[in-house]
Amino acid sequence: ASGVILDEKGYILSNDHIYYDIPNAKFIITLSNGESYKAVYVAGDSRSDLCVLKMTELPDEALTPAVFGDSTKVSAGDEVIAIGNPKGLEGTVTKGIISAPSRRISFSTTDASGNTSNYSMRVIQTDTPLNSGNSGGALVNMYGQVIGISSSKIELSGYEGLCFAIPSNDAVKYAESLIENNCVKGRGKLGITYYGISSAVAKATDMPYGLQIAQIGETSDLQGRGISAGDIITEIDGNQITDSDVALDVIDDKQTGDTVTLKIYLYESGKYKTIEVRLIEDESVSSYSTQTQQQTTTNPMYNYNPFQ
Repeated sequence: ASGVILDEKGYILSNDHIYYDIPNAKFIITLSNGESYKAVYVAGDSRSDLCVLKMTELPDEALTPAVFGDSTKVSAGDEVIAIGNPKGLEGTVTKGIISAPSRRISFSTTDASGNTSNYSMRVIQTDTPLNSGNSGGALVNMYGQVIGISSSKIELSGYEGLCFAIPSNDAVKYAESLIENNCVKGRGKLGITYYGISSAVAKATDMPYGLQIAQIGETSDLQGRGISAGDIITEIDGNQITDSDVALDVIDDKQTGDTVTLKIYLYESGKYKTIEVRLIEDESVSSYSTQTQQQTTTNPMYNYNPFQ
């Protein structure tokens, strides 16, 4: 795997999936000069696919932290390079462009009890070649700033150059929380499961497009508010929900306890209702385990298949 130096204290940012099938994983950090040092696991988060390690040994010379750029300033067509450790070839650099500055990919994890959770992750899409071993490495702009953390690619016959990185703004925010709280704290969610209704389906069924509620969680603020399964969320904070990305992007930029204003189509009556809803905690879970019998995770990295 690869990683990015966060500070002089030896905190290293990488992907949570790097140890997903390795119980009680141990870590060695090898710097660009070839020197190796022991490190320990600090915290990780499967939802964002990020983890933080900490070097327990430091070199005599001070570490040089990476400089992070503003990922919201990234544009399609920008040139970028990926630095990583594919196939053990340390310091390998590949070059490409930004294909899309903001994209969402979905994946699922299944725990030891067989419970499956589906996630959507905001990513930067690039055609920069990434391979196993690039995981957790830097995606860098032409100013030498890290604008993404390499994380995944589509590996399907007939598809090439579809690679993804976690935006630097998200990576830094979550890394700070992992160091401070040993988890990602304050990440909000509505607490529902839903089906996306596209404009094509809406036209065919004479229904508004948006997010049709499948189930409302017990702790969701939508409980007891006159909302039921089958109702459709058509707007969030004044933004029309043309697809699920619209709602998820709004929620990702908020925190637990913040409120969002939802416009909801009531399926039974055919009327609309506007309510203010408080976001609940989206709890952090890591793939790291000290148990031999650990959770089994559908690893989204380097075999992500959007058609499954």
